[in-house]
Amino acid sequence: MEEKLAEFQRNLYHHYRNNGPPLYNPDDMQRFANKCSPGLYNTVLKSISRKDSRVSDKRKALQERRTAALLHTMAYFRSQKTNKMQKDCGIQLVEHGCLLQGLSTGMYLGYTTTPRTVQTERVTQVSHLNAKTNECINSAIQVSIGGLTEMSQKVFTNVTKHSAN
Repeated sequence: MEEKLAEFQRNLYHHYRNNGPPLYNPDDMQRFANKCSPGLYNTVLKSISRKDSRVSDKRKALQERRTAALLHTMAYFRSQKTNKMQKDCGIQLVEHGCLLQGLSTGMYLGYTTTPRTVQTERVTQVSHLNAKTNECINSAIQVSIGGLTEMSQKVFTNVTKHSAN
């Protein structure tokens, strides 16, 4: 299990380092884990589940979501650089009123990372948002200018035709 978790953590780190999509959906996490560490996902799922015919489908789905979260948390505990979920949770908490100092216990329990890392991630996301917004505005301006130029040429052509008549 130790080797499987180590391999999983390395692959998860590289997945997020290369801007891979979040793996919060249990199906996505299961596919990813089975590809890089076959059997790890099911081992964790079985460890937190019980075989009982009275367990509802809703409860089974909850255990699947918990498995995805646990795999993220175990990878984070192995290396704090593997912290996509913890950063996202920290940002979510801060955006909904939690003070940065309130995040401190989260890094010990594994549901968030350090307040400094959360703050750095927020700044990064804002700068990327600003760049993307500027890109969209510039694109819209170019389209508008192109449309105005085309319209001006049509008006000039029509005026020229009417002047010649």
